[in-house]
Amino acid sequence: MPWPDPGSFTYLVPFEMSEELDDAVPDSFPNNQKGKRFKIQNTALQKGLMPVSDESHPLLEACFTDPGSADDLELVSVAINGGGWSSDQGLIREVERAAVAATRSFLTADGWQETRDCQLDGCGYDFVFKHNDGRERLVEVKGTNSNDVRFQLTRLEHKVMSTDPSARIYVVTRALNAPRIHVLEWTDVEDLGVKPSSWQVG
Repeated sequence: MPWPDPGSFTYLVPFEMSEELDDAVPDSFPNNQKGKRFKIQNTALQKGLMPVSDESHPLLEACFTDPGSADDLELVSVAINGGGWSSDQGLIREVERAAVAATRSFLTADGWQETRDCQLDGCGYDFVFKHNDGRERLVEVKGTNSNDVRFQLTRLEHKVMSTDPSARIYVVTRALNAPRIHVLEWTDVEDLGVKPSSWQVG
């Protein structure tokens, strides 16, 4: 065996890699429950090999058969130049990364320190920052490649932003070329106009 003390291992299970994704696909486990994406209990992943459930199997398989399904659950669309919306997942990721980087730099320069990155936690905001004066802020980042302040909110983001006075939405317009940051309280969001864009049935 290529490691010391092979006798301390009960089994040696050989694996043959048949296919590997170019990029890892993240999942999140709100309240330590099943993952939002693959429906696997997080503690089960700590116990070695396990059968894949009938619920999880097609979700995992889709990452290989349908590359678009591997995109982040919250990345639905972003506003683009011309006032329309793009569903190009590559563009969405690029815009979101640029928006997050710009927001982090902006907050740090303004005396805020990042204390928690919760982008994958499904808690309705992306980061927690604390100011030098002791204030804490829940930060949700929205990126757009448009000049207009236009973005989408999930149900949970809407709940957090509309009820927690410490929450702010940082909208980064022109994120890919000349980032401009707009800091919005909930009253600012209401002034822009909030309307449903889809309905859940069942």
